[in-house]
Amino acid sequence: MEQKCLKEEIAGLEFASGIPGTIGGAIRMNAGAHGRKMKVVLENLTKKFQNRNRKDKKDVIAVDDFNLEIPDGKLVGLLGPSGCGKSTMLYMISGLLTPTEGKIYFGENDVTKVPTENRGVGLVFQNYALYPHLTVKQNIIFPLQNLKGKDKLTKEEMDKRAYNAAKIVQIDEFLDRKPNALSGGQQQRVAIARALVKMPPVLLLDEPLSNLDARLRLQTREEIRRIQRETGITTIFVTHDQEEAMSISDIIIVMKDGRMQQVGRPQEVYDNPVNLFVAKFLGTPPINVFNGYVKNEKLYIGKDELFAVQGVSDREVYVGIRPEGFVPEDSGKLHCKMERIEIMGRDISIVSQNDDSVNPVVRSIITNDRVIDGTREEVAFNLKPSKVLIFDKEMEERIRYGEK
Repeated sequence: MEQKCLKEEIAGLEFASGIPGTIGGAIRMNAGAHGRKMKVVLENLTKKFQNRNRKDKKDVIAVDDFNLEIPDGKLVGLLGPSGCGKSTMLYMISGLLTPTEGKIYFGENDVTKVPTENRGVGLVFQNYALYPHLTVKQNIIFPLQNLKGKDKLTKEEMDKRAYNAAKIVQIDEFLDRKPNALSGGQQQRVAIARALVKMPPVLLLDEPLSNLDARLRLQTREEIRRIQRETGITTIFVTHDQEEAMSISDIIIVMKDGRMQQVGRPQEVYDNPVNLFVAKFLGTPPINVFNGYVKNEKLYIGKDELFAVQGVSDREVYVGIRPEGFVPEDSGKLHCKMERIEIMGRDISIVSQNDDSVNPVVRSIITNDRVIDGTREEVAFNLKPSKVLIFDKEMEERIRYGEK
């Protein structure tokens, strides 16, 4: 029931507080919190929903025993496929959802039971939902008009705050325009400015780029990175787009079925995935996966012996090879059937097939200074060992080899 009504609850909070698309209308910033960095700590966080299937009495576990410390002033990408629990996580941090178990800390303060309006967070949804009859300036100022008591601002102070927030997101020249006179990317910047205007210690972004076209997505994600660096606000960015998360995040967290699979710097997670799921989820084009086996500490795909894997016992494995890990050579050890060559500008993609490939095709990326004969029936590759990963066939966990 709680899950079913979540969107209605969000909408109710948005318009009751007077701020469409953000959490913040009734937020009263904690004393001394303005402009301060803030770490976020999640301790054994769990969220269960009642199963909609009446025949199945088991609860649906959206987030399962999640433990994490998000450092002060970092931009963290919360990444995973649809249904993995990343938005549920964000809503618990914001206070829109109450955890079934566990605690949430902002700094040293336990905010698990603190109402949304008192947490001091800025939240931007993928639907910016600006008031169409108000100007950009009026949309940005709106949350400040609800402040009362010691937090109440004069008109001059509100105008200054709005201008500063607009300048950060580079829309200060559009303050007198109505939202329908702005592009999608500019409207999203207004929504971000509206979340920033109260200088929250924590900024939460729930797939804020989903409604933008490819060019605007690229431009706006770069702006989000710039804004976060300039403000130093601890920011959690939810997305299912791994390229988006890797390009702007200081840290990425990969989720699956409500559980954290891996956390770390983007390049570290890409280079050293802990399991096959993470390896497959990160990378464009995706990693090539083969059925393989280890015999006498040597790695094989089919009849092709690739190289030695010291310390690995005989077993069946999955072999993952990043697209950039292939080196086409006539004397190469891995043999594939040539399909076609795709010209990608600075790179060339060799599309081939292999009987032991889990993927429909094998995709290899090489620089365009190589001349490849696409009419050949077969192509052979040597492999860069650092780009070859092996995984246990049953548990799909990473098997490391040749490491001291």
